[in-house]
Amino acid sequence: MSKPQRLFCRGGRWTFRAYVPEELRPIIGKREIWKSLGTISHREAVRLSHIESVKADALFVEARAKLTGVDSGMGHHEPAGVSDADLHQLARSYLYSLERQTPPVPFSQEERDARRDAADDQAAAIAQGIEDAGLQSLAKAAAQERRLRLADGRDILRATEALQRALLEHYARDADRAELKEGRVRDPLFMGVSRVETQRSQHETRAARHKEAR
Repeated sequence: MSKPQRLFCRGGRWTFRAYVPEELRPIIGKREIWKSLGTISHREAVRLSHIESVKADALFVEARAKLTGVDSGMGHHEPAGVSDADLHQLARSYLYSLERQTPPVPFSQEERDARRDAADDQAAAIAQGIEDAGLQSLAKAAAQERRLRLADGRDILRATEALQRALLEHYARDADRAELKEGRVRDPLFMGVSRVETQRSQHETRAARHKEAR
């Protein structure tokens, strides 16, 4: 199901606005989540709104769990198995792996347009819901690969949000590549992550895993 309209334009300026459900306002402390996106193209505004929408949805899910006191995925019955820092690193390393596997940009304009549109369509699908079972399975697999223990449903949804953000950043960058534009960082979490990360970073990761295994 599509989400309510969250992207608005007035006077050439785009704004992201997600209305907070009335029952969650005492917990979140505001009536809406609001962010100015600036004077950009409609296509770029949509890409940025996907990122903000994922963040808002995660906030709503956690607030609703607190309201009901039921472990609907973001409850607090057990200590979280992973920290925010763990999940940020998960998202960054996952983006790096996506970027490394990105195929070359096609030569023809028609093929580049198709790739851009495909990237935007994928991003729209990814942004639809943090509670998507397919995305949750992907998050669990990514965490297991990186030896992160997801202790409960809350951790699973937090990991899912991390992967959503990585995927959205990747698709936005791939759309840039298809348009022959210099890729820029949309989500500050991924500042410095690219396909050309240093070999030193990879070596340090392997060394750390080897030390754990000893």
